Amino acid sequence: MLRFSHEFINYMVLPLTALFFGTGNQTPSVSSAIVARVFLDPDLRLFDYDPFCLLSQTPQMFAFPNLESIYSTILEKSKCKTFFGRSVEQVIRGSKISLVDQTGVLEEFDEVVFACDAETCLRLLGKNGASFMERKVLGNVKYYDDITVTHEDFDYMQKYYDIDLSRDDQYFVKIDPHEPEKIDMSFNLSNYQPQLKKLGRNVFQTIFLDNKRAHLWTRNEIDKEKILLEKWWHQMAHTWKHFAFTVPYMRFLQGKKNTWFCGSYTLFNTHEMAVISGLAVAVRLGAEYPFTHDQLATKQFDQDLKIQKD
Repeated sequence: MLRFSHEFINYMVLPLTALFFGTGNQTPSVSSAIVARVFLDPDLRLFDYDPFCLLSQTPQMFAFPNLESIYSTILEKSKCKTFFGRSVEQVIRGSKISLVDQTGVLEEFDEVVFACDAETCLRLLGKNGASFMERKVLGNVKYYDDITVTHEDFDYMQKYYDIDLSRDDQYFVKIDPHEPEKIDMSFNLSNYQPQLKKLGRNVFQTIFLDNKRAHLWTRNEIDKEKILLEKWWHQMAHTWKHFAFTVPYMRFLQGKKNTWFCGSYTLFNTHEMAVISGLAVAVRLGAEYPFTHDQLATKQFDQDLKIQKD
């Protein structure tokens, strides 16, 4: 068991938890078992636990030069029909599964896979179409609205963070002195994305969490002339309730009424988990097992299959 002082929790544990888990400023409600796994799980830990500093390593990061091209390549090589700009507005389940698009066109299928967030699943199924279990399990997933500001405002970074461009710093955290659990975070993207380093520029990214506390944000202090991109996003929170009332019950939803669910919310809010959950559904629908030569990938994939299978 990890035990820390109150000050250590405020200035180390809470910022690291917010950084790793994208918690929508619900950091104090994240399960301690999940936090411990980041340091103590022999296979999936991100860092080695340091009993004095908690974290004493500089993470080795890399980024895909163009992540979008990876997905476009997958789609080109797949045998699937893909329709862009055609949103589904309703899913009706009966002897067949009917999908109605935004123009009212209806298509019928044998199975449906929801590869979207839990709120969208419930919206498409409708109040009368979703089962009691679906409403309870999916409805328990809580989302928060955050905004990411990508910019080159060094003066802003210098004002709120301990930044020194001579160091290879990647992550920066600003804590509200009155409410330590309320956290803003920033990144120097140029220090872990090689394609940016070559430009000789310092591109920063600042994340402001939970628009319900937007009155406390310092977003308006970033020089608008130095903003490259502003992006709103909708993310789930890893509160203990998620692991108590959603994750254990997902297995009772999978395959019922020929309906399947995949996405990071089925277990853990990471890009890797979203991909794994989709592959797990594909395997249960008859696709070839995707991992045969990677022991760690096999272990993680099989674990997800076990959790999701009723």
